[in-house]
Amino acid sequence: MLNAKAPKSVLVVDDQAFVRNLMVRMLNDLGYATQTASSGKEAIMALDFVTGALILDHQMDGMTGLEVLHAVRTGETPLERDFPILMLTGHAESDLVMRASALDVSAFLSKPVSKAKLSERMAYAMERKLVLKPSVEYAAIKVPKVGGNQQETEEDPARRLKEMLESPDTVAVEGPSQQLHYTLVEPGMVVVENFYSAGGTLLLEAGTELTVELIDQIAIKCAANTEIAVITVAQGRR
Repeated sequence: MLNAKAPKSVLVVDDQAFVRNLMVRMLNDLGYATQTASSGKEAIMALDFVTGALILDHQMDGMTGLEVLHAVRTGETPLERDFPILMLTGHAESDLVMRASALDVSAFLSKPVSKAKLSERMAYAMERKLVLKPSVEYAAIKVPKVGGNQQETEEDPARRLKEMLESPDTVAVEGPSQQLHYTLVEPGMVVVENFYSAGGTLLLEAGTELTVELIDQIAIKCAANTEIAVITVAQGRR
């Protein structure tokens, strides 16, 4: 029988020992119990013993992080389908972000991960209440196998991400606007001026209230292109 007072256990899944050890040290400092796995297949074998969250890298031999996420959301594992899952992402992994978003990942962790950012994302992922789609809809989302083609899925994750970024919840602003580096913006701030990519694509419309998810998405885009690192924002007021 599980001890209700025991710390939540987090399974860290990464094929690099250095990354696993670093994540374990930070999670232990934050009060979490930890387990590790070096591959997706190894992670699947350990799911019976995880009580808190999964932290998944993507590129692993045998079974990718996306495949593990897909298996959980389709109900193919012992975990509840809405179990908290965080995905580790690099600066150039926009395709991963799109596909993980389509599979309703709980949160993203951009590499390199700091303890402060890890604490914030863990709290967000574990408190977030996901509204899941039927398992058959997740099953229709095809994820690339190891060494497979990055083909489009039947439910296009690029379209889902585009809708997330370009269909904002418009709110009023309070106080003066300011130009901030993307690493300094916070949830609840409102975009004052349309925010475009270097190629001229609208990423955030003026009036968009920033959320943790949007900040994650924009951080990845900005990190990959330093020409779009500054966002004009103000405090929001509904």
